[in-house]
Amino acid sequence: MVRSNLGLLARYGAAYWRRLATSAGSAASADANSAVAATKQLTGVAGRYAGSLLRVAMKANQLNEVHRDVDALERLLRENPRIEEFLRDPTRSQVAKQRALEKLLDAAGVQTVFVRRLLDLLADNRRLSHVSQVLHSFQSVIAAQRGSTQAVVTSAVPLTEWQLALLRQRLQRRFYPDMPDARVDLITRIDRDLIGGFTVQLGDKFMDLSLKSEVRRLRDELAQQV
Repeated sequence: MVRSNLGLLARYGAAYWRRLATSAGSAASADANSAVAATKQLTGVAGRYAGSLLRVAMKANQLNEVHRDVDALERLLRENPRIEEFLRDPTRSQVAKQRALEKLLDAAGVQTVFVRRLLDLLADNRRLSHVSQVLHSFQSVIAAQRGSTQAVVTSAVPLTEWQLALLRQRLQRRFYPDMPDARVDLITRIDRDLIGGFTVQLGDKFMDLSLKSEVRRLRDELAQQV
């Protein structure tokens, strides 16, 4: 159960993760070195949690299993944006969020103890609003290790395959002009609040081409003229 792990994780924090990885088994030293190198590109709150998950997964030689669970969780959240809205809602009780989290893990078919305990830790530290960012940070590192980069495209309405292909091409040309073999994988999300257009998050780069931001800009300009 989710609640049964909260106190343990809160007490031991990062040290607990290290002991957990050691007890689960040791992987080759090359994997450990690769994990350390990969986590250097992770920053911020989401990066720290994603880095911890990556390190223990590689040390326990369960990277493929953890990646599968993370992918399933991220896909479920992407297809059901109301779940994340619920987890972000400050008016919802912690108990209600923990129950929702338990259902989320079961619905996604999460099997690895590492992913479940990561979500426990996020819940205990009241960081559930960072779930998507943590999962995306983890996915980005995996993609980078495999020769690709992930970009999150959020639009008011679903984009067509043609639009996505064109956007992928433009991103590759803009951010990787000297790397013709670079591949950008697009993760799509829907946010009706954008009204129109879309936003793109690629690593630490953010582009806002939404109608919502344009309306906000015009409103600010009008306010300055009054």
